[in-house]
Amino acid sequence: MGGGRVPWQALTRTQHTPVAATKIRRRFSAGFKAKAVRLASRRGASLYDIAQRLGISERALSNWVKQDAASADGAGPSFEDQHEIRRLRGELRRVTTERDILKRAAAFFARGGSDRYAFVHTQAKRFPVVKLCELLQVSRGGLYFWRTKRAGRQAHE
Repeated sequence: MGGGRVPWQALTRTQHTPVAATKIRRRFSAGFKAKAVRLASRRGASLYDIAQRLGISERALSNWVKQDAASADGAGPSFEDQHEIRRLRGELRRVTTERDILKRAAAFFARGGSDRYAFVHTQAKRFPVVKLCELLQVSRGGLYFWRTKRAGRQAHE
């Protein structure tokens, strides 16, 4: 290794490394963004100074200021509204999944099915097992025991 080069493995984080290798995307709460924008809107401090104090990039702060200005003009939702929209979408996803599971369960039991474990087993590829067990009030341990018992019975036949 001539020329005074350091092998790649010997590089530490404090030495020069490619940015893509060490870059981690961070998420900030709507409250943090709103406070940063309020600080940036005060006179006397530059965006660079505020960004340095908060430990964020100047570009991120600049984008947040632009987003806030657009939402103030009615062009888009505020940071708090964006947070609420994200929360509501997650809740809608959860409730929709629960509704779909319960619709299928009602149809299964209306056709004469009586084994809750059998229903969970048939729907396990379509829905999360944890959610199926929670809604049908069966334990996951009981489900896995049922599966092994069922597999044992099928092997003996």
